[in-house]
Amino acid sequence: GDMGKGLINSNTRKTVKIEKDVLKKIERALAKEGDVLLSCRGTNGKTAIVESNHHGSLVSSQIMILRTTDKILPEYLIATLNSQLVQRQILGLLRGTAQQYFTINELKKIVISLPPLDEQHKIVSEFIKLKQEIAKLESTLIEKRVKFESLIKK
Repeated sequence: GDMGKGLINSNTRKTVKIEKDVLKKIERALAKEGDVLLSCRGTNGKTAIVESNHHGSLVSSQIMILRTTDKILPEYLIATLNSQLVQRQILGLLRGTAQQYFTINELKKIVISLPPLDEQHKIVSEFIKLKQEIAKLESTLIEKRVKFESLIKK
């Protein structure tokens, strides 16, 4: 499926049956629930968390699978990767001309802060609240633009 707004869009997902011997060779490219996906070729820097309904999906080579440890919450990693600070760093890593990309070795150069888990939980909670507020404001903005356009047409 396509990635956007931190989620995977299942409507565009294609399924293919894979034989067991081939499956063993590609296990590294299979998504696990809680994995963080990061696009690294083409539309660089898009992120998503793998939810249970996508566990076992084969991930494109254009996307990195970032497996978190017990020291970092996937939601915190997503928030950090989506921050302007990290997105600017990702832009600085890009190579190529026609289709820009970056590698895992280049990604390792990015420095992020790693607060204790309890603080990560607080940051994620605040991040979710702010995203909801932004969504409401964007909705209101759309409504106001529609209203403005209707006034102009009269």
